[in-house]
Amino acid sequence: MAQMEHKTFGKSGSVQEPIARQENNPENELRSLIEVGCITDRISLGGKIFELKTLGSNVRMSLAQTLNEKPTKEELYDFNLRTLSCAVQTVNGKRLEYFHPDYNEGTAQKDVELMRFEIVTYFQSPVIGELLRLYNEMTEKSDGQYEIDEVKK
Repeated sequence: MAQMEHKTFGKSGSVQEPIARQENNPENELRSLIEVGCITDRISLGGKIFELKTLGSNVRMSLAQTLNEKPTKEELYDFNLRTLSCAVQTVNGKRLEYFHPDYNEGTAQKDVELMRFEIVTYFQSPVIGELLRLYNEMTEKSDGQYEIDEVKK
């Protein structure tokens, strides 16, 4: 059986820019509403550019529901890897799932989520630790972005 290889992370610094939003499109209006308070940041780490994005409440709740009342260290580590698999958007401008050897444009969303998780599990521990630290900083900043009085407006 042939061994599968992962696709290369490519050159550093080739981050893709987000597609400009089209006005008067209900889908874009919903997306902009959902992203109020969201923070996206590009982080250079080990010669690679990681784009991290804070997660919405629905994703956070879904991830939290995977934890037991008293999670073990292994369950917490798994939770952190799953969080990163959702938070890491791109590496050097390429979507995270792109690096999985089985990925193609027709891959089902559920399979894409699993592929993203599998890719994150290949990261070295220091990279995982640093990405988690930076993600947690972004989350704290995002959570404190709006005071209750501002939200009431």
